[in-house]
Amino acid sequence: MKAIRTFLGDQRGTTAVIFGLSVLPLLAFVGVAVDYSRGSHEKVKLQAALDATAIALVREADTLKTPDAFQRRATTILNSLYAAGPNVPMPTVAMPEVAGKRVKLSATTPVPTIFSAFQGGRPMQVGATTETVWGTRTIEVALALDTTGSMASSGKMEALKVAVGDLVDIFKAASKTPGDIKVSVVPFNTQVRIPVTHRDAAWMRYDVRLENPNITGRAKQVNRPNWNGCLADRDQRYDASSESPSGLEATKYVAAECGVAGLATMLPLTADLESVRTTVNAMTPTGATNVTIGFTTGLSSIRPGHPLSASGSGGDVQRYLILLTDGDNTQNRWTGNGSATSTAIDDRLKLACDEARKEAVSIYTVRVIAGNEPLLKSCATEPGMYSNASNAAQLKPIFERIAREITGTRLSF
Repeated sequence: MKAIRTFLGDQRGTTAVIFGLSVLPLLAFVGVAVDYSRGSHEKVKLQAALDATAIALVREADTLKTPDAFQRRATTILNSLYAAGPNVPMPTVAMPEVAGKRVKLSATTPVPTIFSAFQGGRPMQVGATTETVWGTRTIEVALALDTTGSMASSGKMEALKVAVGDLVDIFKAASKTPGDIKVSVVPFNTQVRIPVTHRDAAWMRYDVRLENPNITGRAKQVNRPNWNGCLADRDQRYDASSESPSGLEATKYVAAECGVAGLATMLPLTADLESVRTTVNAMTPTGATNVTIGFTTGLSSIRPGHPLSASGSGGDVQRYLILLTDGDNTQNRWTGNGSATSTAIDDRLKLACDEARKEAVSIYTVRVIAGNEPLLKSCATEPGMYSNASNAAQLKPIFERIAREITGTRLSF
Protein backbone atom coordinates (compact mmCIF):
# COMPACT_ATOMS: atom_id res chain seq x y z
CA MET A 1 0.00 0.00 0.00
CA LYS A 2 2.82 2.34 0.81
CA ALA A 3 4.31 1.76 -2.62
CA ILE A 4 1.01 2.58 -4.25
CA ARG A 5 0.67 5.79 -2.28
CA THR A 6 4.23 6.73 -3.14
CA PHE A 7 3.57 6.12 -6.84
CA LEU A 8 0.39 8.19 -6.84
CA GLY A 9 2.05 11.02 -4.98
CA ASP A 10 5.12 11.18 -7.19
CA GLN A 11 4.78 14.25 -9.53
CA ARG A 12 8.12 13.89 -11.21
CA GLY A 13 7.75 13.92 -15.06
CA THR A 14 4.34 15.62 -14.93
CA THR A 15 5.59 18.56 -16.96
CA ALA A 16 6.83 16.30 -19.73
CA VAL A 17 3.49 14.50 -19.89
CA ILE A 18 1.52 17.74 -19.99
CA PHE A 19 3.87 19.14 -22.67
CA GLY A 20 3.48 15.98 -24.73
CA LEU A 21 -0.29 16.21 -24.57
CA SER A 22 -0.30 19.93 -25.46
CA VAL A 23 1.90 19.37 -28.51
CA LEU A 24 -0.80 17.33 -30.23
CA PRO A 25 -3.28 20.20 -30.80
CA LEU A 26 -0.35 22.50 -31.67
CA LEU A 27 0.78 20.07 -34.36
CA ALA A 28 -2.79 19.85 -35.61
CA PHE A 29 -2.98 23.64 -35.89
CA VAL A 30 0.34 23.84 -37.75
CA GLY A 31 -0.71 21.07 -40.10
CA VAL A 32 -3.99 22.74 -40.95
CA ALA A 33 -2.16 26.04 -41.53
CA VAL A 34 0.25 24.32 -43.92
CA ASP A 35 -2.62 22.75 -45.83
CA TYR A 36 -4.48 26.06 -46.00
CA SER A 37 -1.37 27.90 -47.21
CA ARG A 38 -0.82 25.34 -49.94
CA GLY A 39 -4.44 25.58 -51.02
CA SER A 40 -4.30 29.39 -51.09
CA HIS A 41 -1.16 29.29 -53.20
CA GLU A 42 -2.82 26.99 -55.74
CA LYS A 43 -5.91 29.21 -55.82
CA VAL A 44 -3.83 32.29 -56.69
CA LYS A 45 -2.12 30.39 -59.52
CA LEU A 46 -5.42 29.01 -60.79
CA GLN A 47 -7.06 32.46 -60.78
CA ALA A 48 -4.18 34.00 -62.73
CA ALA A 49 -4.23 31.16 -65.26
CA LEU A 50 -8.02 31.38 -65.67
CA ASP A 51 -7.84 35.17 -66.21
CA ALA A 52 -5.21 34.66 -68.89
CA THR A 53 -7.35 31.91 -70.41
CA ALA A 54 -10.29 34.31 -70.68
CA ILE A 55 -8.15 36.93 -72.43
CA ALA A 56 -6.85 34.35 -74.90
CA LEU A 57 -10.30 32.86 -75.38
CA VAL A 58 -12.01 36.06 -76.53
CA ARG A 59 -9.61 36.33 -79.43
CA GLU A 60 -11.28 33.20 -80.79
CA ALA A 61 -14.74 33.89 -79.40
CA ASP A 62 -16.38 34.58 -82.76
CA THR A 63 -15.46 31.07 -83.94
CA LEU A 64 -16.77 29.32 -80.81
CA LYS A 65 -20.49 28.91 -81.31
CA THR A 66 -21.60 26.81 -78.32
CA PRO A 67 -20.82 26.49 -74.60
CA ASP A 68 -19.33 23.05 -75.34
CA ALA A 69 -16.88 24.64 -77.78
CA PHE A 70 -15.97 27.31 -75.21
CA GLN A 71 -15.41 24.63 -72.57
CA ARG A 72 -13.16 22.48 -74.76
CA ARG A 73 -11.06 25.42 -75.88
CA ALA A 74 -10.88 26.88 -72.37
CA THR A 75 -9.69 23.52 -71.02
CA THR A 76 -6.92 23.33 -73.61
CA ILE A 77 -5.72 26.87 -72.93
CA LEU A 78 -5.95 26.55 -69.14
CA ASN A 79 -3.98 23.29 -69.14
CA SER A 80 -1.19 25.02 -71.05
CA LEU A 81 -1.07 27.94 -68.61
CA TYR A 82 -1.64 26.38 -65.19
CA ALA A 83 1.53 25.23 -63.42
CA ALA A 84 0.10 22.68 -61.01
CA GLY A 85 1.87 21.96 -57.73
CA PRO A 86 3.11 18.49 -56.67
CA ASN A 87 0.35 15.85 -56.94
CA VAL A 88 -2.20 18.50 -57.96
CA PRO A 89 -4.26 17.38 -60.97
CA MET A 90 -5.18 19.63 -63.89
CA PRO A 91 -8.29 21.76 -63.23
CA THR A 92 -11.75 20.89 -64.43
CA VAL A 93 -13.47 23.66 -66.36
CA ALA A 94 -17.19 23.87 -65.67
CA MET A 95 -19.62 24.41 -68.51
CA PRO A 96 -19.22 28.15 -69.29
CA GLU A 97 -22.14 30.55 -69.06
CA VAL A 98 -22.35 32.24 -72.46
CA ALA A 99 -24.74 35.11 -73.14
CA GLY A 100 -24.24 37.31 -76.17
CA LYS A 101 -20.70 38.65 -76.00
CA ARG A 102 -20.20 37.67 -72.37
CA VAL A 103 -18.73 34.44 -71.02
CA LYS A 104 -18.26 33.32 -67.43
CA LEU A 105 -15.60 30.69 -66.72
CA SER A 106 -15.14 28.60 -63.59
CA ALA A 107 -12.57 25.95 -62.80
CA THR A 108 -11.76 23.74 -59.81
CA THR A 109 -9.01 21.36 -58.81
CA PRO A 110 -8.54 19.13 -55.74
CA VAL A 111 -5.40 19.95 -53.76
CA PRO A 112 -4.15 16.99 -51.68
CA THR A 113 -3.71 17.79 -48.00
CA ILE A 114 -0.87 16.65 -45.80
CA PHE A 115 -2.01 16.72 -42.16
CA SER A 116 -5.71 16.28 -42.97
CA ALA A 117 -4.87 13.19 -44.97
CA PHE A 118 -3.51 11.54 -41.82
CA GLN A 119 -6.90 12.18 -40.25
CA GLY A 120 -8.71 10.63 -43.18
CA GLY A 121 -9.61 14.05 -44.61
CA ARG A 122 -10.44 14.72 -48.25
CA PRO A 123 -8.45 16.90 -50.66
CA MET A 124 -9.15 20.64 -50.52
CA GLN A 125 -11.27 21.86 -53.43
CA VAL A 126 -9.79 25.04 -54.91
CA GLY A 127 -11.76 27.13 -57.40
CA ALA A 128 -11.58 30.30 -59.50
CA THR A 129 -14.08 32.29 -61.55
CA THR A 130 -13.70 35.01 -64.15
CA GLU A 131 -16.05 36.84 -66.49
CA THR A 132 -15.16 38.62 -69.69
CA VAL A 133 -16.89 40.76 -72.31
CA TRP A 134 -15.61 41.29 -75.82
CA GLY A 135 -16.41 43.40 -78.83
CA THR A 136 -19.05 45.57 -77.12
CA ARG A 137 -17.32 48.88 -76.56
CA THR A 138 -16.10 51.82 -78.54
CA ILE A 139 -12.95 53.53 -77.29
CA GLU A 140 -12.32 57.27 -77.58
CA VAL A 141 -8.93 58.63 -76.55
CA ALA A 142 -7.77 62.24 -76.34
CA LEU A 143 -4.03 62.92 -76.42
CA ALA A 144 -3.25 66.27 -74.76
CA LEU A 145 0.45 66.67 -75.55
CA ASP A 146 2.90 69.29 -74.35
CA THR A 147 4.64 70.81 -77.36
CA THR A 148 6.48 73.60 -75.52
CA GLY A 149 10.05 74.65 -76.21
CA SER A 150 11.47 72.47 -73.43
CA MET A 151 10.26 69.36 -75.26
CA ALA A 152 13.16 69.93 -77.67
CA SER A 153 15.69 68.98 -74.97
CA SER A 154 16.85 65.53 -73.84
CA GLY A 155 15.28 63.86 -76.87
CA LYS A 156 11.78 64.24 -75.42
CA MET A 157 9.90 65.22 -78.57
CA GLU A 158 11.44 62.49 -80.70
CA ALA A 159 10.77 59.92 -78.00
CA LEU A 160 7.16 61.11 -77.76
CA LYS A 161 6.69 60.64 -81.50
CA VAL A 162 8.00 57.08 -81.28
CA ALA A 163 5.80 56.35 -78.24
CA VAL A 164 2.65 57.65 -79.93
CA GLY A 165 3.54 55.62 -83.02
CA ASP A 166 3.62 52.47 -80.90
CA LEU A 167 0.30 53.43 -79.31
CA VAL A 168 -1.21 53.81 -82.79
CA ASP A 169 0.11 50.38 -83.79
CA ILE A 170 -1.44 48.76 -80.72
CA PHE A 171 -4.76 50.51 -81.34
CA LYS A 172 -4.77 49.42 -84.98
CA ALA A 173 -4.09 45.81 -84.03
CA ALA A 174 -6.87 45.87 -81.42
CA SER A 175 -9.43 47.51 -83.70
CA LYS A 176 -11.66 44.79 -85.13
CA THR A 177 -14.11 47.03 -86.97
CA PRO A 178 -13.64 50.54 -88.42
CA GLY A 179 -14.47 53.24 -85.89
CA ASP A 180 -14.34 51.19 -82.71
CA ILE A 181 -11.22 53.12 -81.64
CA LYS A 182 -11.04 56.87 -82.21
CA VAL A 183 -8.32 59.31 -81.17
CA SER A 184 -7.96 63.09 -81.00
CA VAL A 185 -4.71 65.01 -80.62
CA VAL A 186 -4.44 68.36 -78.81
CA PRO A 187 -0.92 69.87 -78.93
CA PHE A 188 -0.56 72.73 -76.47
CA ASN A 189 1.83 75.36 -75.17
CA THR A 190 0.23 78.48 -73.66
CA GLN A 191 -2.54 78.09 -76.24
CA VAL A 192 -4.19 75.48 -78.40
CA ARG A 193 -4.90 75.79 -82.08
CA ILE A 194 -8.14 74.59 -83.64
CA PRO A 195 -9.12 74.29 -87.32
CA VAL A 196 -9.87 77.68 -88.90
CA THR A 197 -13.08 76.19 -90.28
CA HIS A 198 -14.56 77.26 -86.92
CA ARG A 199 -13.83 80.92 -87.67
CA ASP A 200 -17.47 81.99 -88.01
CA ALA A 201 -18.94 79.69 -85.36
CA ALA A 202 -21.40 81.32 -82.96
CA TRP A 203 -19.36 80.05 -80.03
CA MET A 204 -16.25 82.02 -81.03
CA ARG A 205 -15.48 85.54 -79.78
CA TYR A 206 -12.98 88.12 -81.05
CA ASP A 207 -13.38 90.94 -78.54
CA VAL A 208 -10.94 89.86 -75.81
CA ARG A 209 -7.67 91.66 -75.15
CA LEU A 210 -5.35 89.47 -73.08
CA GLU A 211 -4.71 90.72 -69.57
CA ASN A 212 -1.20 89.30 -69.06
CA PRO A 213 1.32 92.17 -69.40
CA ASN A 214 4.03 89.65 -70.38
CA ILE A 215 2.26 88.69 -73.63
CA THR A 216 3.49 90.60 -76.66
CA GLY A 217 0.67 92.36 -78.47
CA ARG A 218 -1.77 91.48 -75.71
CA ALA A 219 -3.93 94.52 -76.39
CA LYS A 220 -4.33 93.66 -80.06
CA GLN A 221 -7.83 92.62 -81.03
CA VAL A 222 -7.93 89.66 -83.41
CA ASN A 223 -9.00 90.31 -86.97
CA ARG A 224 -11.56 87.57 -87.72
CA PRO A 225 -10.71 87.08 -91.44
CA ASN A 226 -7.01 86.70 -90.61
CA TRP A 227 -7.43 84.53 -87.53
CA ASN A 228 -5.16 81.49 -87.76
CA GLY A 229 -6.81 79.20 -85.23
CA CYS A 230 -5.11 79.97 -81.90
CA LEU A 231 -7.16 80.17 -78.72
CA ALA A 232 -6.47 81.76 -75.34
CA ASP A 233 -8.11 80.62 -72.11
CA ARG A 234 -11.86 81.07 -71.85
CA ASP A 235 -13.22 83.38 -69.18
CA GLN A 236 -12.96 81.98 -65.68
CA ARG A 237 -14.61 79.60 -64.50
CA TYR A 238 -14.97 78.10 -68.00
CA ASP A 239 -11.20 78.10 -68.53
CA ALA A 240 -11.12 75.12 -66.15
CA SER A 241 -14.05 73.32 -67.73
CA SER A 242 -14.81 71.24 -70.81
CA GLU A 243 -18.41 72.45 -70.86
CA SER A 244 -19.87 73.26 -74.23
CA PRO A 245 -20.20 76.98 -75.00
CA SER A 246 -23.67 78.46 -74.79
CA GLY A 247 -25.17 81.85 -75.56
CA LEU A 248 -23.27 83.39 -72.63
CA GLU A 249 -20.18 85.31 -73.73
CA ALA A 250 -18.14 83.90 -70.82
CA THR A 251 -18.62 80.36 -72.14
CA LYS A 252 -17.36 81.11 -75.65
CA TYR A 253 -13.89 80.33 -77.00
CA VAL A 254 -11.48 83.24 -77.16
CA ALA A 255 -9.71 83.85 -80.47
CA ALA A 256 -6.16 85.13 -80.07
CA GLU A 257 -3.04 85.87 -82.03
CA CYS A 258 -0.72 82.88 -81.89
CA GLY A 259 1.86 83.62 -79.18
CA VAL A 260 4.60 81.81 -81.13
CA ALA A 261 4.83 80.30 -84.58
CA GLY A 262 4.70 76.57 -85.11
CA LEU A 263 1.95 75.40 -82.74
CA ALA A 264 0.32 72.39 -84.43
CA THR A 265 -3.42 72.37 -85.08
CA MET A 266 -5.47 69.92 -83.03
CA LEU A 267 -6.73 66.78 -84.73
CA PRO A 268 -10.41 66.24 -83.93
CA LEU A 269 -11.57 62.79 -82.88
CA THR A 270 -10.99 60.42 -85.78
CA ALA A 271 -10.99 56.72 -86.64
CA ASP A 272 -8.13 57.37 -89.09
CA LEU A 273 -5.39 56.28 -86.71
CA GLU A 274 -2.62 56.95 -89.22
CA SER A 275 -3.58 60.64 -89.14
CA VAL A 276 -2.79 60.57 -85.41
CA ARG A 277 0.76 59.47 -86.16
CA THR A 278 1.05 62.11 -88.90
CA THR A 279 -0.19 64.89 -86.63
CA VAL A 280 2.20 64.06 -83.80
CA ASN A 281 5.16 63.60 -86.13
CA ALA A 282 4.59 67.16 -87.39
CA MET A 283 4.66 68.73 -83.91
CA THR A 284 7.42 71.26 -83.24
CA PRO A 285 8.54 72.29 -79.72
CA THR A 286 7.79 75.96 -79.16
CA GLY A 287 6.47 78.32 -76.50
CA ALA A 288 5.82 78.32 -72.74
CA THR A 289 3.48 76.11 -70.71
CA ASN A 290 -0.21 76.28 -69.84
CA VAL A 291 -1.27 72.71 -69.06
CA THR A 292 -4.81 73.79 -68.17
CA ILE A 293 -5.79 74.79 -71.70
CA GLY A 294 -4.41 71.56 -73.14
CA PHE A 295 -6.17 69.48 -70.50
CA THR A 296 -9.59 71.08 -70.88
CA THR A 297 -9.45 71.16 -74.69
CA GLY A 298 -8.48 67.49 -74.69
CA LEU A 299 -11.54 66.70 -72.59
CA SER A 300 -13.71 68.82 -74.88
CA SER A 301 -12.53 66.83 -77.89
CA ILE A 302 -14.17 63.66 -76.55
CA ARG A 303 -17.20 65.24 -74.90
CA PRO A 304 -20.47 64.26 -76.63
CA GLY A 305 -22.23 67.24 -78.17
CA HIS A 306 -19.27 69.60 -77.84
CA PRO A 307 -18.48 71.59 -81.02
CA LEU A 308 -14.83 70.55 -80.81
CA SER A 309 -15.80 66.88 -80.58
CA ALA A 310 -16.97 64.17 -82.95
CA SER A 311 -17.91 61.89 -80.05
CA GLY A 312 -21.09 59.88 -80.20
CA SER A 313 -23.40 59.67 -77.21
CA GLY A 314 -24.90 56.24 -77.85
CA GLY A 315 -23.70 52.70 -77.19
CA ASP A 316 -21.00 51.48 -74.86
CA VAL A 317 -18.32 54.17 -75.19
CA GLN A 318 -15.30 54.32 -72.90
CA ARG A 319 -13.39 57.59 -72.92
CA TYR A 320 -9.80 58.27 -71.93
CA LEU A 321 -7.55 61.31 -71.73
CA ILE A 322 -3.77 60.95 -71.82
CA LEU A 323 -2.09 64.15 -70.62
CA LEU A 324 1.66 64.52 -71.10
CA THR A 325 3.82 67.44 -69.97
CA ASP A 326 7.48 68.07 -69.25
CA GLY A 327 7.24 71.27 -67.25
CA ASP A 328 5.52 73.56 -64.80
CA ASN A 329 2.80 76.04 -65.69
CA THR A 330 4.45 79.33 -66.62
CA GLN A 331 1.98 81.51 -68.57
CA ASN A 332 -1.70 81.89 -69.41
CA ARG A 333 -4.08 84.64 -70.46
CA TRP A 334 -3.83 86.40 -67.09
CA THR A 335 -0.46 85.73 -65.49
CA GLY A 336 3.04 84.26 -65.76
CA ASN A 337 6.21 85.41 -67.49
CA GLY A 338 6.79 82.24 -69.50
CA SER A 339 9.73 80.98 -67.43
CA ALA A 340 8.92 80.95 -63.70
CA THR A 341 6.35 78.58 -62.24
CA SER A 342 2.94 80.17 -61.70
CA THR A 343 0.98 78.80 -58.75
CA ALA A 344 -2.05 80.71 -60.00
CA ILE A 345 -2.09 78.56 -63.16
CA ASP A 346 -1.53 75.46 -61.03
CA ASP A 347 -4.70 76.41 -59.16
CA ARG A 348 -6.62 76.57 -62.46
CA LEU A 349 -5.32 73.12 -63.42
CA LYS A 350 -6.28 71.69 -60.05
CA LEU A 351 -9.78 73.06 -60.50
CA ALA A 352 -9.94 71.57 -64.00
CA CYS A 353 -8.87 68.16 -62.66
CA ASP A 354 -11.50 68.35 -59.93
CA GLU A 355 -14.14 69.20 -62.52
CA ALA A 356 -13.03 66.33 -64.76
CA ARG A 357 -13.77 63.79 -62.02
CA LYS A 358 -17.46 64.53 -62.54
CA GLU A 359 -17.21 63.23 -66.10
CA ALA A 360 -17.14 59.65 -67.36
CA VAL A 361 -13.52 59.89 -68.52
CA SER A 362 -10.51 57.92 -67.29
CA ILE A 363 -7.44 60.15 -67.04
CA TYR A 364 -3.81 59.11 -67.46
CA THR A 365 -1.09 61.66 -66.67
CA VAL A 366 2.54 61.42 -67.75
CA ARG A 367 5.36 63.60 -66.39
CA VAL A 368 8.55 63.71 -68.45
CA ILE A 369 11.61 64.64 -66.36
CA ALA A 370 10.05 67.86 -64.99
CA GLY A 371 6.67 69.18 -63.93
CA ASN A 372 4.43 69.45 -60.89
CA GLU A 373 4.42 65.82 -59.78
CA PRO A 374 1.92 66.06 -56.89
CA LEU A 375 -0.56 67.92 -59.09
CA LEU A 376 -0.20 65.52 -62.03
CA LYS A 377 -0.43 62.52 -59.75
CA SER A 378 -3.61 63.82 -58.12
CA CYS A 379 -5.10 64.60 -61.54
CA ALA A 380 -4.93 60.96 -62.68
CA THR A 381 -8.06 58.91 -62.09
CA GLU A 382 -6.12 56.38 -60.00
CA PRO A 383 -2.56 56.42 -58.59
CA GLY A 384 -1.52 53.70 -61.04
CA MET A 385 -2.62 55.89 -63.95
CA TYR A 386 0.14 58.41 -63.25
CA SER A 387 3.55 57.77 -64.80
CA ASN A 388 6.84 59.54 -64.20
CA ALA A 389 9.41 59.25 -66.99
CA SER A 390 12.80 60.18 -65.57
CA ASN A 391 14.24 60.06 -69.08
CA ALA A 392 12.79 60.25 -72.57
CA ALA A 393 13.45 56.58 -73.35
CA GLN A 394 10.84 55.58 -70.76
CA LEU A 395 8.02 57.11 -72.80
CA LYS A 396 7.88 54.16 -75.18
CA PRO A 397 7.10 51.47 -72.53
CA ILE A 398 4.79 53.87 -70.69
CA PHE A 399 2.66 54.49 -73.77
CA GLU A 400 2.70 50.81 -74.67
CA ARG A 401 1.40 49.91 -71.21
CA ILE A 402 -1.32 52.56 -71.38
CA ALA A 403 -2.40 51.43 -74.85
CA ARG A 404 -2.64 47.80 -73.74
CA GLU A 405 -4.58 48.75 -70.62
CA ILE A 406 -7.05 50.74 -72.71
CA THR A 407 -7.55 48.04 -75.31
CA GLY A 408 -7.38 45.12 -72.87
CA THR A 409 -10.38 42.89 -72.32
CA ARG A 410 -12.54 43.84 -69.35
CA LEU A 411 -12.54 41.23 -66.59
CA SER A 412 -14.82 41.06 -63.55
CA PHE A 413 -14.32 38.74 -60.64
